Amino acid sequence: MKRKSTINRILCIAVSAAMIAVLSAGCSGNDENTVESTGNEKTEKAEKAAKVEKKELDADSVVIAVGDEEATFKELLVYMYILKDRYQDTLGDDIWSYTLDNGKTFKSVTMAQVVSLITELKIINREAQGLGISLTSDEKEDIRQYVEGLYASIPEEDVAEYKLDTDTMMNVYCENEIANRVYDSCINGVNTSINDDESRQCRVLYIYLRTSGVNQSGVTVTLSEEEVSKRHKEAKKLLKSAKKASDLHAFAEANTEADSAELVFGKGDMCAEFEAAAFALSEGQFSDVVTAPEGFYIIYCLDTNDEELAAVKKEEMIAASQKENFEAQYKEWAAGFEVEVSELIMQ
Repeated sequence: MKRKSTINRILCIAVSAAMIAVLSAGCSGNDENTVESTGNEKTEKAEKAAKVEKKELDADSVVIAVGDEEATFKELLVYMYILKDRYQDTLGDDIWSYTLDNGKTFKSVTMAQVVSLITELKIINREAQGLGISLTSDEKEDIRQYVEGLYASIPEEDVAEYKLDTDTMMNVYCENEIANRVYDSCINGVNTSINDDESRQCRVLYIYLRTSGVNQSGVTVTLSEEEVSKRHKEAKKLLKSAKKASDLHAFAEANTEADSAELVFGKGDMCAEFEAAAFALSEGQFSDVVTAPEGFYIIYCLDTNDEELAAVKKEEMIAASQKENFEAQYKEWAAGFEVEVSELIMQ
């Protein structure tokens, strides 16, 4: 069992969400919504949450309560340390004070994601009991050995600042391993049959002449009927020239109003008119001028189906279906728990 991967699948939810916030800084968002993302709605049937600390935090203070399941401050700090260690080289020593364009700090965004993650893990681990999923003594010992080796490599100042200890770290890794197994158990029955047509990835060169929408400069374009007619004639001339071009790729790049003349796409990626024309082509064949609401297209087929990319797409579609199935199951579980979060950690 590879311990480095034990925590990755579930933890990556928090990591990715936090990093997306950095990469898309300035976009509208609400960190507090992340805390509520468990799908939990308080009902009369929901298990009442235990009390959380409201006055003063120490290592053993309860900061998250999911029904009678509790998470301490030092448990939360394990996740914060993992994220700090992973991204400090990218964001610098002042990682937690790194400020996004929307005024929020990386710490506040990450804290909200970690709270959501811990909430999810507590619920999943409770359900694991009913599913009969647990770790053997040997598996727990394997995790402990890994954690002890990891702990020994952590600088003393980080151990002190993040209140780290091997028992808490071991519990975190054990919970993540169980959550991974619950996820695997829930997706085992998901239909993974995706036909080749659904995952097909066509590679084309294309020239696009816009008649409506937003152009590359961010300006909204709305052409008159006369101007649209002129563009259609222009497209016809370009098609004739494209068929004679010695370097079709260079010609397409020089004349398209798209960001790039080369495109790999599958079902649902482009407008219906584009897809119908492109999928009907054989390799090395041009389409006629394709008329769509947003403009005119000239399409040249490079590959009717890139098998390598199609295989990747099929795996992505299967994973998306599995994730959707698990999330539906998780939402049902989450409805059975009240969740309380200490305001002290969200300051």
